[in-house]
Amino acid sequence: MRRLSRAALVLLLAAWARAGRGDGWSAVIEEQYTKTESTVTDQGAEARTSSVDTVLQRYRLALDKSFFPSLSLAGGGQYEDAKTWQGGIGSADTSYSRLASIFGRLTVGNPVLNGRGSYDRRQEWARALDLRSPALVLETLALDTAWKPLDLPLITFRASRQNSFDVDRAAQDSRNDAFLLTASYKASKSLLVGYSARYDDNEDRLHGTQQTAVGQTGRVTYEDRWFARRTLVHLTYDVQSTFANTTVRDIGAEIPTARIPLAGLSLVETFPTPEAVTLVPNPALVDGNTTAGAGLDIGFSPRTKGDSNAREMGVELPTIPATPVNTIHVWVNQPLPQLVSSAFRFSVYQSDDNERWTPVALVGPVVFGIFENRFELRIEETTARYVKVVTSPLDPAVTIDPKYADIFVTELQFFQTVPAEAIRGRSSALLNSASASARTVLLQSPNLSHDFSLQIARSDRRTPGRDTAESRLALTNGLSLAHKLAQPLAMNARIARQDFFAEATHTGILTYGAGLAYTPLPAMSHAVNYSGAWRQGTTGNSLSNALTMFSRAELYRGVSVSGNGGYTLSLLERGQRSTGLIGGATASLRPHRVFQLSGGYRVARNSTSGGGVPASTTTLEQADASASFSPTEALYASASVTRIIRGARPTTLASFGLGWSPLQGGDLTLHATYSKSLDTSAEAVTQLVSPSARWTIRPGTFLDLVYVMSDSSAPAQDAISHLFTANLTVTL
Repeated sequence: MRRLSRAALVLLLAAWARAGRGDGWSAVIEEQYTKTESTVTDQGAEARTSSVDTVLQRYRLALDKSFFPSLSLAGGGQYEDAKTWQGGIGSADTSYSRLASIFGRLTVGNPVLNGRGSYDRRQEWARALDLRSPALVLETLALDTAWKPLDLPLITFRASRQNSFDVDRAAQDSRNDAFLLTASYKASKSLLVGYSARYDDNEDRLHGTQQTAVGQTGRVTYEDRWFARRTLVHLTYDVQSTFANTTVRDIGAEIPTARIPLAGLSLVETFPTPEAVTLVPNPALVDGNTTAGAGLDIGFSPRTKGDSNAREMGVELPTIPATPVNTIHVWVNQPLPQLVSSAFRFSVYQSDDNERWTPVALVGPVVFGIFENRFELRIEETTARYVKVVTSPLDPAVTIDPKYADIFVTELQFFQTVPAEAIRGRSSALLNSASASARTVLLQSPNLSHDFSLQIARSDRRTPGRDTAESRLALTNGLSLAHKLAQPLAMNARIARQDFFAEATHTGILTYGAGLAYTPLPAMSHAVNYSGAWRQGTTGNSLSNALTMFSRAELYRGVSVSGNGGYTLSLLERGQRSTGLIGGATASLRPHRVFQLSGGYRVARNSTSGGGVPASTTTLEQADASASFSPTEALYASASVTRIIRGARPTTLASFGLGWSPLQGGDLTLHATYSKSLDTSAEAVTQLVSPSARWTIRPGTFLDLVYVMSDSSAPAQDAISHLFTANLTVTL
């Protein structure tokens, strides 16, 4: 009966799409077969062989039609059916999963006044052996409107309802109603006024918890230039109020509150350690888009190219007022099965300066979402200014399925999750904050400027049985100097004082630094910089100093070298003395446009003594080299080797990769890749071979064939895996 239903669905899609192809209709049919065979041999044990066959069918139908210039309709649906046999087709060890989703969008209006109604529903079924999981349903109904009149306030309104439940109402049953009204008005060139009001009604029917909340936010922003445009002034005032009522029936329910970061940060850690690195800005991590990648790949593809470096992703959180967080969501661009999601290992760190990091303990296991493509990490609550998550790319030994070769991190979200019982009853919060900043050019030559900033915040919270109030203030004064001493020589200097007041505590930081840059030729530059900081805190005072040097030269076209070195001296709060030495050199040679060589050497040494703790010294030292060769677009080869001379685990890491595409641009394309990596310390060798082909039968219809062979060898275990995938895609 099911086969007849699927056949009828295919015929219906084909007929419907052909009949309406010129009327905004489209349909896609995908049929996929995947077979995986693995043999694992543990040391001193017999080989274990497993076989998995999967048949996947996917059907998509979409409509995008404009009836009038001011009326359009978009909609569609998708149905997936996947069946898996453990031990080969026909085996009794069978599981299946099904997914059905529909969506609709009706848009009315013009650029000045418009509205859109939408409906989405997603339902999933799964069964393994004789165990059936209840169907999971996520549905959302929403209405969006906007009014954008000329020279008048911009007004938007959104109303939505989201239901998330299983059909048996046994594991999940929640509802969220939300209403949001926003208004913004640019009163003049310098003055911007904004207001928003939000109503939320969240109900967890499973635990008998319901929370209704009304929130309002007002903001006034002023920015202008004063004193013949020599001073840039920025003033902001914010007021936020929230009134909530929470009812609780069962103990155990929790309520998360989102914490909005100020900035996203990331780094692919190469040297030296996660405790002593500085992350760089990455706005894509906190832009609210949970589907677009943020440039961090944690799939197994990087490892096949010799890149097993840790991926570090973090945020800067507001400190005025303090922002406590204890839950982190790490979003990725695709759903992950339990086999893949459980293979990742995460660690979390905190910092107050984005330079020195300390670990934050995880609380409980990391969980991957049922409906949402995200990891949830529970951590000990922290109010640090910077928080980051660290993980490494997926090991190819876990899976060689091509769909998991590239898994991109898309978004980081932070929450404070508290037991519903702790906020039962009526509660309220009022936050008033104001900030003022000014930058004044005192001299044009040399370029001398003064900057000033002041931030004041007061928060009042009322919860059943407890009222709290907190006031915070941050004050910064700084002087910056930049001057070109001669044509190739320039200098810069800065001194700044920062003071932070919170209730009865006071923290002060005096930062200072200077630098020289010498650029005798466009292809040659040198720089030396000194920086220092004196910190006064409740736990004591600390002093840090750093001297760094950098030099770069392009000796000839395609030949460049660079070097860097540095020394740090820190006197910490508890009487500890810390010294650090870092140095490195790199060289790059490109004798021909198709061939490139590069190499480098880096060393870092850190010593700590005093303060009642034993003296310790840590040294990290490594050298690396790489080469790439690509004579044509159809052929490329690359190789890299890294020798960790001193560190936690001295070893040699090497990788080799080869890619060949003999046929390009025609109806039949072929591609093949080969990679090999080794780790001498672990005595591990991994090889990956993957030929593939695509036959374009007609425009929009193609057949993809992929074969992957993975062979990994280590003293404790040898594993060989073969994967074959055939995928037919038909666009109607």
